[in-house]
Amino acid sequence: MFSPSTSIRTLIIALAALWAVSACDDGKKKTTETAPAAPTELTATATSPTEVRLAWADNSDDETGFIVERSLDGVTFAELTTPGADATSVNDSGVAPETTYFYRVRATNASGDSDWSNVAEVTTPAVVVPSAPTDLTATAISADTIELAWTDNSDDETGYEVEISSDGVTFTNVETLAADAVAWNAGSLTPETMYYYRVRATGAEGDSDWSNVASDTTLASLAPPAAPTDLTATVDGTAQITLNWTDNADNETGFRVERADDGVNFTEIGTTAAGVTSYNDTAVASMVEYSYRVRATNDDGDSDFSNVATAMITFLNFANFQAATLVIGQPDFVSNLLNQGGETPEAYAVSGLYGNPLVHNGVLYLPDYGNARVLGFSAIPTSNGASADFVLGQADMITNDTSADATGMNGPQTLEAYNGQLFSLDYGNSRILVWNTPPTATQAPADFVIGQSAFGSSTGDCSAINLSGPEGFTVAGGKLIVADAGNNRVLIWNTIPTVSDTPADLVLGQNAFDTCAINDEDQVGSEGANPTARTLNYPSDVWTDGARLVVVDYDNNRVLIWSTFPTANFQPANLVLGQADFFSAASNDDDQDGTSDTTASAKTLNSPYFVDSNGTQLFLTDSSNHRVLIWNSFPTADFQPADVVLGQSDFANDAANDVDQDGASDDAPNEQTLNYPNGIYLYGSFLFVADHTNYRYLVFEAQ
Repeated sequence: MFSPSTSIRTLIIALAALWAVSACDDGKKKTTETAPAAPTELTATATSPTEVRLAWADNSDDETGFIVERSLDGVTFAELTTPGADATSVNDSGVAPETTYFYRVRATNASGDSDWSNVAEVTTPAVVVPSAPTDLTATAISADTIELAWTDNSDDETGYEVEISSDGVTFTNVETLAADAVAWNAGSLTPETMYYYRVRATGAEGDSDWSNVASDTTLASLAPPAAPTDLTATVDGTAQITLNWTDNADNETGFRVERADDGVNFTEIGTTAAGVTSYNDTAVASMVEYSYRVRATNDDGDSDFSNVATAMITFLNFANFQAATLVIGQPDFVSNLLNQGGETPEAYAVSGLYGNPLVHNGVLYLPDYGNARVLGFSAIPTSNGASADFVLGQADMITNDTSADATGMNGPQTLEAYNGQLFSLDYGNSRILVWNTPPTATQAPADFVIGQSAFGSSTGDCSAINLSGPEGFTVAGGKLIVADAGNNRVLIWNTIPTVSDTPADLVLGQNAFDTCAINDEDQVGSEGANPTARTLNYPSDVWTDGARLVVVDYDNNRVLIWSTFPTANFQPANLVLGQADFFSAASNDDDQDGTSDTTASAKTLNSPYFVDSNGTQLFLTDSSNHRVLIWNSFPTADFQPADVVLGQSDFANDAANDVDQDGASDDAPNEQTLNYPNGIYLYGSFLFVADHTNYRYLVFEAQ
């Protein structure tokens, strides 16, 4: 039964419960969530035959992600992926080429899903692969190689795959080639074996079909050919060496030619076809000894090498009035002061020059006559005015005292090296100094002396031991030959002396060692009226190759040549240059009337001084004509004219330092002119000339 008291009590309980609920809410706001807004503007784009890119507009800010569905018919859709919140694109990489797809997307959150977006439709393109190569051929070219070739029918391939098979059924990859390849050689195969090949083009989206299968059988294995023999190397002209050999094989495919310029390190320079037994090497330089070897070759290998043959082109090409490329002793080509104007010598300056320099073991030795010393350079300078690295004959670079002891000098001239020894002619002391080991340190003492019994004991006597003002000498073929100028003779030691006080074995210009008169044909001890083929008047230099002998007869204005090396005292020469016969002695006597002409010629001489040769050409300083004469072939006739002149533009000019070639001397030299040249030295393709009165050495390089 309802009573007022019961109703009030019920109301109080209800209000209390409501208050309790409110207290638990503690004033927190209550929210009501709804589904997100639907995405719009869905697009589907095929980016390749196997990929589609989807993109849409995100129209909500409360989604937790998206649901993407795909369909093949636009009716039945299946879930594809569920990208996260705020996504606006996705890639579908699970599509097939040439297929139509339908896509839709909707946003989702805890309250539910949005409506679907619009449906986007896309059709993927077909896969594009390169066209297959065709016309594949396989041709065996040796016992272990088959040559493949094919036609490239595509312009978009990325490369080619080549497969090999031994049965034509089961193929394996053997090579991958770059785009546009149309041939390849399959190597390392077994002789007399059939091989099958196929090729296909590869592309970014796929590969082409295979080409036709091509096959061939490798050739039978051949034995290496027999080695060639009897190889010869012959200088042919001025710029070619011709090789010839005997072919001892009948199965070679050709020959391989190798060359070395040091006799050790060979490199291949050319090949010839089978049966060809000669080769012309035209990539050669003068004054280099080349070594050659040849071997036969075929597909099975190479033969042993032939014998080694050597040859050297000794011809050097120089031109009239050619310019020097280097000057030593002056800072430039137009300076010509003694010691470069200094009161004392320096490492870079020289005084009056005589004699021939020397390069030995890479070291350049320059005689500095006026400063009583020899300058040593550790290498041939490469720039003008270079300084020496050491000095012989003096204690330092700024002293020029003369001395006759083992460390001193007085007018050093020509230097030579032979059999590990260094020889230096010391004119003022009438001797030749000998170092058993070529010195490379300042003031190194000589080990013994030739031309006197001991250091400092020169007498100048006319004997088999003593010398008197010797000018030039040479060491070759185990012999020592000295131009004993002051005694008007040439002394010959058939064995190079090893101790002081060694007498000479042979004398030219005199009949005995105790006669020393000028042009003394009758050997009466007094000067003769005219020269002969046997007499001498101040011989200044000598040269020999062991078979021939050349003597410069300075005051007879001639050069004497013995075509075979003399073996007897007073033996006559058989050739003369500078004169038409052995009885004439006038300078520049072109018409041979016994008097000097007003100009020089290619045949005449005026105080010839020093000589050098490479065995083919002859180089001579014609001092008072201020020139160097060159015979391009070794002279074989009396009065033979020279072929080239340095220091002058033609053979008629004879003035010193005639820069403009007007017949008168100019105030300063240049790189083409000379003033009383005397020393001359040939080293490789370089010609050193001692330019006496210009106080310098000029270096000319063969063209």
